[in-house]
Amino acid sequence: HLDKKKVALEGKKLLAKLPELKAPFISLMIGGKTKEGDYTTEELQWLVSKASQLANSVNGSLLITTSRRANKSISGELIKHITAPYFFYDWHEAKAQDNPYLGFLSISDYFIVTGESVSTCSEILSTGKPLYLYRKENVLYKKHIKFLDYLNNLGYTRYLKNETSALEKCDYRPLQEADKICQII
Repeated sequence: HLDKKKVALEGKKLLAKLPELKAPFISLMIGGKTKEGDYTTEELQWLVSKASQLANSVNGSLLITTSRRANKSISGELIKHITAPYFFYDWHEAKAQDNPYLGFLSISDYFIVTGESVSTCSEILSTGKPLYLYRKENVLYKKHIKFLDYLNNLGYTRYLKNETSALEKCDYRPLQEADKICQII
């Protein structure tokens, strides 16, 4: 799924579709409901506003995607709060066609992700790029919280907070756990 050549190719395709946007690119990946709870409209509005502020501070652009778990009706409300140049992929509207996810992995300089998506976090960490997590206790399972804290304590991630005024580069070796397992086998 994360073949490096395929990811690079998808990045080139995405860049060709977005000539009006300029780097640095900040991907905002919005998940959604779990059995524990869901994000409120106000929480997601804050998230989009904060991502816009961070993109504007570096004269960059936002690459935003929702997931299948995101509230189907939230996209229109979120777009009202975007103040930076952006591309918005609504998973429900597109019905998962032309999903730019691999392109996002390729061209993004930074990532902001809602914390309930363990697979998305893991895939981003395989890129070696900075990952900021939006952590809301009322949405996360205990296993999510434990996973996020583990990554944060090891320096792989940072939490996105009110005080976050700039995105910083991270210094970690990209996680390539599948490669390690293949070598062991």
